[in-house]
Amino acid sequence: MKISLLLTIGYTMFSFSGSFSQSVKESDTTPNNTVIPTGKDIKRVLREQFTALVTGQSNYSFGNFAAIETKDAAISFGGSVTVDSSANVFNIKISGGASDGVSSLFTNSKINSNVGISLQYNRFINNNKSFSYFHDSFVDHKLKEQEIMNDYKMALIEIQNDSERKKITNEKVDLGKKLIKIRSQIKSDVAILMIAPQQNLDSLTQRVDSLQHQLAKTELDSIINNQNLVNLPNSVQAEINLNNETSDKLDSNKLQLKLFDFELAWFTFGYGVTNNSFRLFDPSSVFSDQISRKSFLGHEFRIQYANYHWSKARNKTRYFNIGTTYTIANNLNDLDDMEVSDQSQYNSGQSDRVVAKKYNVYAGIYDRHSNYFRLYADYYHFLLKNNPLAFHVFPDINIKKGKNVSNLGFGILFVFYDQTKDDKSIVNAELYYQIVDLFDANSSGIPLRRRNDIGLRVSFPITFKTK
Repeated sequence: MKISLLLTIGYTMFSFSGSFSQSVKESDTTPNNTVIPTGKDIKRVLREQFTALVTGQSNYSFGNFAAIETKDAAISFGGSVTVDSSANVFNIKISGGASDGVSSLFTNSKINSNVGISLQYNRFINNNKSFSYFHDSFVDHKLKEQEIMNDYKMALIEIQNDSERKKITNEKVDLGKKLIKIRSQIKSDVAILMIAPQQNLDSLTQRVDSLQHQLAKTELDSIINNQNLVNLPNSVQAEINLNNETSDKLDSNKLQLKLFDFELAWFTFGYGVTNNSFRLFDPSSVFSDQISRKSFLGHEFRIQYANYHWSKARNKTRYFNIGTTYTIANNLNDLDDMEVSDQSQYNSGQSDRVVAKKYNVYAGIYDRHSNYFRLYADYYHFLLKNNPLAFHVFPDINIKKGKNVSNLGFGILFVFYDQTKDDKSIVNAELYYQIVDLFDANSSGIPLRRRNDIGLRVSFPITFKTK
């Protein structure tokens, strides 16, 4: 029944979110400005519009970010790589924490006591991809695109006809003919000069000098012509250069488009590994053996479906995911955590000094084999103009050793945007409240109002300058 509850909540949120997508497309956009995005388009929104979703939580790690979570005393860093030629995005997330608590995270060097790395492959679904743009922006873009393509076609015709090479070759032939003619004329005039009477010598000499000047100039023109011919690129390379230049112009033109809304859906396949070092406390042991150091290497496998509809329209942006994980884990989260203080006393004559060292320990029956399945869902609904605020619901069920432990969380996400680029977030802060073990499957006897977690997630999306 509890699993059905999660699936029902997930289906309801998905259906509800789909109605928003349809209403925006029908009422706020023009039919001819909706296009299927390329890998480069997805990379662009990943750097900008997706930043509002970066909260550092484990269910979602798209984008490039740094995040701090007070509940788990952890700092995480994430990065994404988009493959331009296809709808693939690869993610990596690295986290470091301190099992001694959040204060230890900032006060000592044991951040590597809880270190993890996760890798994700995200595959976008082709029939669930669409980008819509403001109408005027889209019209200007199409006109400029047509102009670029017309210039490309004309330049391509010139390359294929090789008109420049033909022109230089024809000039080479004309110069060769001219050189032959001038040299023949000089030879003839020199022969005449040898037998000419005295009164004709001056005029013949001037004509030979003039011809020799013309010969020198024509020979120089011929050398330049030959160099020009050598420097001409071959038609294959010229076509490659033209294609690259045109592609850059089209990309630059696309950056001028003003995005109105988009919808993307994708599947995620992920794997993560975590190494955790911690202390166990056994009060029944002799004093020297009460505290023992342990370490554990955990593994997680993830499958997830997600849908994100972003819009400039008020109250229309929403994000939804549903997924499952299988985790190879210990039962550290089920143990009681407490703070232990070791004191050492030093005295010197009439003075005493007490030095105390505090750290966290876990008490209870430790189990290295506490693997479990987890079903989860997330729903973000953004509010107000420009999406500065979002309501977050995140139910989940942990299935472990015959017990179904259900949790239900709520959060308020505050998004602080870059003033120079209003679609890119620079800081996200989420205040959340989670009801733990909603149906008291662990028979803890603790009242529902006290079975909760309250925490704050702060993340800092980072934009890497990539082409």
